[in-house]
Amino acid sequence: NSELSHTLKNVKFLSDEQLRDNQFQAIGVTSIIRGEGCTAISINLALSLATTGKRTLLIDGDVHSADLSKRLGLGAPSGPAEQVAANSADLDQYVKVDQATGLHVLPLAALRTAKTPDWPEHLSAFIADARNRYDYAIFDLPPVTMLNDIRTAAKFIDGFVVVIKWGEV
Repeated sequence: NSELSHTLKNVKFLSDEQLRDNQFQAIGVTSIIRGEGCTAISINLALSLATTGKRTLLIDGDVHSADLSKRLGLGAPSGPAEQVAANSADLDQYVKVDQATGLHVLPLAALRTAKTPDWPEHLSAFIADARNRYDYAIFDLPPVTMLNDIRTAAKFIDGFVVVIKWGEV
């Protein structure tokens, strides 16, 4: 879809303008409600960055559904919750690399709970490590109706892309 491609190029352009001195850029992708295409936009944005040579980490940050991990065929492996519990910041142990595109993906174990788990409080170790390794981190986040999750993630994110279902507004 050329409109989607154009939109993603605009997001990349705006992000690059904000990226000064090759500093790390963390972008959260969220939606108003589930089913608006947030995960598809997260994946496509991350791929568009990675295929242009930007060191890009795509993070499954939706602990309620882990849609990104499922969509990429990563299932619900052990992930950041377990890593933080062990108080480790070694991303290499958990990041999956797509050799064709160079995209790095941090999957997340699907947690079947309605409350926010403790791992986001300790996310700073992940972000500190990512800032040294990547140009971009794209967070696939739950909808803004999960306010506690969004508020927690906002501490680590430089800007948000809010997805609204195409053709519905």
